[in-house]
Amino acid sequence: MHKDEGHPSLMMSRSKKMWKQIANKYYDGIKLGMKHHMFNAGVVAIPQEKIDIVISKALAICDSMLAQGVERVVIEQYSLSISLYENTILTEGNNCIGHYWGNKEEWERFAMDIISKAYMQNLSIKEEISLINDSDLYKIPIHIHHSSTAAKIRKIIDRIFKDKNIIYIKQN
Repeated sequence: MHKDEGHPSLMMSRSKKMWKQIANKYYDGIKLGMKHHMFNAGVVAIPQEKIDIVISKALAICDSMLAQGVERVVIEQYSLSISLYENTILTEGNNCIGHYWGNKEEWERFAMDIISKAYMQNLSIKEEISLINDSDLYKIPIHIHHSSTAAKIRKIIDRIFKDKNIIYIKQN
């Protein structure tokens, strides 16, 4: 999975509330404990020979939590983390796969540029792959911490200084 986010009991979020509801309880024969960390599900790889057991266990765990009314924060992600831990060697993928979520806006722009070029130029799959390979992926950060204060200030400024002279295409 993408990365180990730590144990839910140590998180300052609704995940901690979820943990209090499920701590030391059994789900599909698995007693939940401190060894069951929450992994980010932005990237998931499951060995082919284990896919049936991993998915069926994850679904059974998740279904049991839902049936008990457990805090619905990320129980599907946590259920998958638990199942992978119990049935495979669960490791982080962030050392070899860059997950776009930490800089979503820039990565979405990059993807849209590639998709637009491919569509507008009617590129073949091979040409699209070439276009991606020729781009400098290593210059786009996979994580940027944006200041929440800057965002609040931008919001205030946008409210004070509204756009003017907005013109649309006229309909006939």
